[in-house]
Amino acid sequence: MAGFAALALLWVSQDAPVPDGPRDRIRSIRILAREGAPGIEKIAPYLKDEDVEVRLEAAKAIGDIGTNRALDPLLPALADPAPEVQTRVAAGIVNFYAPGYLKASSSRAADMAVEPWIEVRPEVVAEFGKALSASPNLEVRANLARALGVLRGRAALDDLHAALRSKDTRLIGESLIALEKIRDPRSAERVVFLFRDPDENIASRALELAGLLRAVAQVPEIESAYARSTSAKVQRSAVLALALIGDPRGKPYFVQALESKDDGLRAAAAEGLGRLGDLENQSRLAECLQEERKMPPRLACAFGLAAGGRLETGAASPLTYLVDALNSRAWRGVAEAYLAELARKKRVRAIIEQAVGAANKEQKIAFARILAAEGDAETVAVLERLSRDGDADVVEEAMRALRSLKARLR
Repeated sequence: MAGFAALALLWVSQDAPVPDGPRDRIRSIRILAREGAPGIEKIAPYLKDEDVEVRLEAAKAIGDIGTNRALDPLLPALADPAPEVQTRVAAGIVNFYAPGYLKASSSRAADMAVEPWIEVRPEVVAEFGKALSASPNLEVRANLARALGVLRGRAALDDLHAALRSKDTRLIGESLIALEKIRDPRSAERVVFLFRDPDENIASRALELAGLLRAVAQVPEIESAYARSTSAKVQRSAVLALALIGDPRGKPYFVQALESKDDGLRAAAAEGLGRLGDLENQSRLAECLQEERKMPPRLACAFGLAAGGRLETGAASPLTYLVDALNSRAWRGVAEAYLAELARKKRVRAIIEQAVGAANKEQKIAFARILAAEGDAETVAVLERLSRDGDADVVEEAMRALRSLKARLR
């Protein structure tokens, strides 16, 4: 084996192809991969090998090395005719921008997105979009749509919009998830036809995307979707979409849904009334916070009260309830999202900034993320202090938040 390794390295160093079969070429690739980044240039020719297993091994090796030098040889390989090679090439490129993508579970990869300060090369997004539109393989296309979401590939919007017209449920779903991450208002009118999709998961996702995009112009279509559908899930998503948009036309739905037996509808109703700044139903939201047994509507009622102006910080206040929920592994994500939205108001940001010093670890980490997303120039000093915290995890999150905030303020 040692003799073969030496011989393989000699062949490569002379820029001559290994004269044996696919298995020997695969061994050569693995040997070259040990060189790290300097080996990429020598492995790259194998991406054009006649044997699919050799090309796949080359894609794995270059992707695993993962430096900036890997992008140039991998990009053309996105057009590889073999689905397994195309998928591995795409994952290797995404992993460079979002470390951990290659090893992430399917559910974890679906949640990933590049950090705000990461600049993805325009030609990378362009090639992914081109491959998404050109590939005949639906599984490959679904993986490429997911990748574009992780890369926040706004320049490939047309390709993602076209993918919504596919008859493949997974491809449509991955394209919708990608559009959620990109958050371009132009997508709102492009998803309306999916409100009628026979798959309730697709219809629900499309409705919620319209909500996330604050698609005021699409309110009539959302109302129609609610009236037309017999699916509880679709109706729940329609009310949630109206709640996210915060348009006054949603108020009758919110008032009705607040009395629903469905937890999700009650939660959406409380959110919507809060975003409307509705004062007429404040007492009902306060009663909900005190008596509601289910966490989703209870957290939503706390948000609704705070969004409606209840910003006191006492032990039983709505804001304190949301901050305390950051200590719950099950509910901290929901509470953090509500607090982040509330923190768009300078008064709430000031409350959070003042609370940082006395916060526990989980709260500090959440506060760092919230201030990164919603802070202003005055927030930099708060995050700098947090970056000197005694807990390493807090310091790491604070440093990440600082980079994100400064990138956003540029």
